[in-house]
Amino acid sequence: MIDENKKRDLRDTIMLGWLLFVRDFQYRYRLTFLGYFWAFVGPLLIGVPFIIVGHQFNLGGDSMKVPYVAYAFTGIVFIRIFWDNVVFPQWITRRVRQILKTVYFPHEAVVVAGLFYSLFNAAIYMGLVGIMLAIYKVSPSATSLLAMASLPMVMLAGLAIGIYMVPVVLVYLDIRYSLPLLFPVIIWSVPVLYEAPESGLLHTINRWNPLTYLIVTPVNWLMGVPVEDVEMFALCLTGFLVLLFIGFRFMKRKMPLAIDQIP
Repeated sequence: MIDENKKRDLRDTIMLGWLLFVRDFQYRYRLTFLGYFWAFVGPLLIGVPFIIVGHQFNLGGDSMKVPYVAYAFTGIVFIRIFWDNVVFPQWITRRVRQILKTVYFPHEAVVVAGLFYSLFNAAIYMGLVGIMLAIYKVSPSATSLLAMASLPMVMLAGLAIGIYMVPVVLVYLDIRYSLPLLFPVIIWSVPVLYEAPESGLLHTINRWNPLTYLIVTPVNWLMGVPVEDVEMFALCLTGFLVLLFIGFRFMKRKMPLAIDQIP
């Protein structure tokens, strides 16, 4: 009986998350002239300036085994997929804060709504990656399936960060204002736009940044580039999953306190 109740609660939470996603998605683009076109052009507007600069100054180096533009664009897409799962849960939470204050429903539904947003965007992003790979004649490799299988793990890793922001953003807006400033920093901290240096400060940042292994490994799998840090990828992914488990407990305890402080 308990198991059936849990299954029913899970179904209700997923359904509510879907409804929150649809409601917000339709509202988001309803007041725009180009409508859903913005969902497609977003990743291009984000990635193209970085890639132009990197290509102009040959930041990829001379030893790349695949076209620089295709590799850099794919890297930015994977970073964006990670970042969407950091941003969307707290963004949805802010938009439904008055509903949270007046109507009780499972708080996990806002996380589910954020995941639906991320899945929608990821489908668009990966479609653009496919077009980019076709343009530059990059053929699928034997490890491409590993890259696709790791995509949900990249999303969960982003959620492992974003879930801590869900209750906090109801009380403090600092996170909302700081996140857009952090995204360019995240991009430049991961060696997808440039060849990783062998020494110096940037080398240290790349080496100790878990996103280096979380992003670069699946990108290399997708592009057919040899991967040397599979163990570090698995270790970093495990760390993010542990962080996610703790984050759900944190959210469950702090959400009632945060909702009480909504003005």
